[in-house]
Amino acid sequence: MSKAADDYVSRSVRYSEGGYRGGGGEYGSGWTLFAGLMLGFAGVMNTINGILAISRSKVFADDAAYVFSDLRTWGWIILFLGVLQLLAAFYLATATSSRDGLGSARPG
Repeated sequence: MSKAADDYVSRSVRYSEGGYRGGGGEYGSGWTLFAGLMLGFAGVMNTINGILAISRSKVFADDAAYVFSDLRTWGWIILFLGVLQLLAAFYLATATSSRDGLGSARPG
């Protein structure tokens, strides 16, 4: 092989061994961390908004018209979704493999 081909092969081998990803870990583990952080942030915000809506806080408009039910019902729905998001973020943070994560569609 040529010098350029040898360099390419050596770089790809180092990458597959974790050399360019901070010293190890699975492929895509950085994206899994990012997804977990974003899911956790959304879960915290939705949990706070759900609690505010249930308590009829002054954060929301008084004269809003809702297509389905009222503000307190939406507060319970958003609170439930926020807690679900927090549980999913915790599961992603503690999963031992990217295949253990929620919503994985890859076969065994």
